[in-house]
Amino acid sequence: MARRIAAAIGGQALLPARFAETGETAYAGSVLDAARQAWSHSKALIFVAPVAIAVRAIGPLAQDKTHDPAVLALDEQGQFVVSMLSGHLGGANALARQVARITGGQAVITTASEVQGKVALDLLAQEAGWSVEPESALTRVMAAVVNDEPVQVYTAPGQDDAPLRQIATNWQWVAQPETLGAGPAIVLSDRLEILDLTQTVLLRPHTLVVGIGCQRGVSGEQIEQAVQTTLRDAGLAFGALAAVATVRLKAEEPGLLAFVEAQHLPLRIYEEAEIQALAQRVTLSPSAAQVKLGLPGVAEPCAMLAAGVEALLVQKRAFEGVTVAVARLRGSD
Repeated sequence: MARRIAAAIGGQALLPARFAETGETAYAGSVLDAARQAWSHSKALIFVAPVAIAVRAIGPLAQDKTHDPAVLALDEQGQFVVSMLSGHLGGANALARQVARITGGQAVITTASEVQGKVALDLLAQEAGWSVEPESALTRVMAAVVNDEPVQVYTAPGQDDAPLRQIATNWQWVAQPETLGAGPAIVLSDRLEILDLTQTVLLRPHTLVVGIGCQRGVSGEQIEQAVQTTLRDAGLAFGALAAVATVRLKAEEPGLLAFVEAQHLPLRIYEEAEIQALAQRVTLSPSAAQVKLGLPGVAEPCAMLAAGVEALLVQKRAFEGVTVAVARLRGSD
């Protein structure tokens, strides 16, 4: 069964050494040991074993829904495929249905929103291209949605909240975040709103672009600190970043590459000619790049080019070895 499922979904069958054939991945010891070894680098773990064994294996490993892999358990005949962990965000519910189609069995889904036919907020956010602030009260607000309790919603200007309105039932939209009362709330904003996150799900649309200029040899940590400081001082959320932009001459800087890789952000690269052309249309802050690179700037024009705009949210800020400017994607104002 493990071999059959792995072949169908492009996964890897991890088998007890006594059953593994030449070329197959085997493990020694117990299923619990194998689960511990596979946990940190797996998107999903599928146990062909009783649910009780899977529970004992993953119990000490589970952290939270933003980090845990999807976990399924099914019997040896594939009659019942149980979604056990990370049903929405990790995709366990969808994977259980996929595996059940392979085995000809029944997917067992127990999350309340699925049972009631309601969309989970974390899954909705994923599909809409938003992220959920880790400190958010996702469980509390999702319980309110499932139980048809009143939910308050604030959407920052320029943000498309159509996905939320499509699933809204007993919800009330408010005009300002300050007018949110006690009780569960949903906030869609790329700003650092002051909120009670014990009652609020804070959704981050990816609307911000940072342009980066940096000296040779600057570290990824220095770049991250500069970006964090720039956004925080401007009242903008780091979690709302959509991309990082720079000039071709800086595209291979190890520190910059380390930063975008660590944050899972795309790096947009712009040619000198594109920057020169933009400088003919907009006024840029004085820049050391004029002397060092023969350019009218790096951080500011690259931020605007990546955002598709000719205005900045935050003009260039200079730190030791790093310059940062911020623009908001066209259509998100």
